[in-house]
Amino acid sequence: MTRNAEDALDVVQETFLKAHKSLARFERRAALRTWLCQIAVHQGIDLGRRKKVRRADPLEDGLVASEERGPRADARERELKTALREALDKLSEKHRTVFVLYTVKGLSYKEIAEAVGCSVGTVMSRLFYARKNLQGLLAQFAR
Repeated sequence: MTRNAEDALDVVQETFLKAHKSLARFERRAALRTWLCQIAVHQGIDLGRRKKVRRADPLEDGLVASEERGPRADARERELKTALREALDKLSEKHRTVFVLYTVKGLSYKEIAEAVGCSVGTVMSRLFYARKNLQGLLAQFAR
């Protein structure tokens, strides 16, 4: 979500500090993982609001297969990373959050719904539109 390793570490640290302080209020209605994820999502959103400039994340790593390495592949990967970063920036906060939680973090629809405070149907809809928007924005890279 932060698209920056240092910011991600800050979010993780703040998440665990907040979780530790709030542990007595944890109601065990959801899994601990989901509760922590919800805190992390909110910490990430708060950080994003505080910072205007955000940079690339590991989602971009390894976009071009290693057997394709060479000057042309390196240039194509740099171009794709830039396009992906710009495309992710064009998504709404809600769509980007759901996309990252599902694609990068591997959370289920239910876990994402609990983390962001919406229904599973809303998660599915946001994920659909995030993918659709990214497909359009990155169409030039389709092979």
